[in-house]
Amino acid sequence: MKAVAYGVLAIEKEYFAKANNKKHDITLIANQLAMDTVHYAEGKEAIILPEYFMLTIDLRNKLGKMGVKYIFPRPTSDNLAALPAIAEQIITNLDRANETNWLFPAS
Repeated sequence: MKAVAYGVLAIEKEYFAKANNKKHDITLIANQLAMDTVHYAEGKEAIILPEYFMLTIDLRNKLGKMGVKYIFPRPTSDNLAALPAIAEQIITNLDRANETNWLFPAS
């Protein structure tokens, strides 16, 4: 699946890469999702956001028009021991996106 993760800290990138193991095409960016960064979601099926990110109606509509199907919340933690589990869970969510309805559809 093609996805973009917004608001990714430098320390998280290593864990995402290890958990993903080149399975999904994930773009990791430090910028938060905003109208001037939404273009990174172009051509992606999913976006991954920090869990407490407040998605505006304008952004949600823009993402839907761009073809984004799923919005995944990403737990945030300053506990380094939790980062591998968080990354693994995100990859599991991407794996299961097409087989479940429990995710947050963007449209």
